[in-house]
Amino acid sequence: MKRHAQTWVLAVMLSMWVAPAAFAQVEVVYLNDGSEVRGTVISRDPVKGVVMRLADASSRTIPGPEIAYVGLPGTGGAVIDGEEAGSVTVQDEMHGRTPFALNNLWPGTYRVKVEFDGGRSTEQELIVLAGRIERVSVPLPESRKVRANKEGGWLVGGGPLAGSTDDFTLVGLSGFGGIYRTLSTTLELRLTGELGLVYASDAGWLPELRAVPLLRFKLSALYAMQLGLQLGAATADDYNNGARHAKLGAAIGARASLLSLSFGARRETEVTLWHSLSFLPGAETGHFETGVSVAYMFLP
Repeated sequence: MKRHAQTWVLAVMLSMWVAPAAFAQVEVVYLNDGSEVRGTVISRDPVKGVVMRLADASSRTIPGPEIAYVGLPGTGGAVIDGEEAGSVTVQDEMHGRTPFALNNLWPGTYRVKVEFDGGRSTEQELIVLAGRIERVSVPLPESRKVRANKEGGWLVGGGPLAGSTDDFTLVGLSGFGGIYRTLSTTLELRLTGELGLVYASDAGWLPELRAVPLLRFKLSALYAMQLGLQLGAATADDYNNGARHAKLGAAIGARASLLSLSFGARRETEVTLWHSLSFLPGAETGHFETGVSVAYMFLP
């Protein structure tokens, strides 16, 4: 809805505004009923309309809702939008960002290309007619549509982690692999299996194994947040014969990330800062970990 509103405002501004240096030129106001008015533009406003000085030196005010296009005689205009945000190129010349308005184009066929922020691009023909504003919405390429719809794939990754219980400090590495399923353009479901190796102070090296189902909320092409669970085996404190020990046991907990960034031509590489808190039945304390992971997604 917001993008449609932006496109409408640009179309109105395209019809109503030109550089002050062009005010002295003879211009044409093309009306919605097919007629036209020629003269010199004195003032223009997107709502109130255009005030023109006619050839007989009289002036005429044309209300905005009656206007189809304002420009040089014989030209037309265009508003170019995309299914996602991107950069607009017309006839191999870079013009700006979507939605983008073009004015004073000679009638004919133009080649429009939108390079989307998430990678990939789409080309489309633009046919310009005199006295009209053409509105073009360039679609995503098919491979990006698959990614944006209910399709999935798999991913692998890993990275360092650190954590603690009441009595032990933990450092180590973890690796993971799993699958993802795109639920919408902003929501993704993931299920990964993770194997870690941590060093607990005074206890040595201990393995960790867990399943991590989570939801990924894609807030932009670059930035996302994650929230999920983790189930498996983790390290916790154990009280035995009057002394504390580190032990491995069944655990359940929560995992969250407030910072996950995507990189690459297709945003296939991710760097995520995550935190987790797990509890082991029978253990006296919880298990806190934080880590940085790098993931690679195998996109369709």
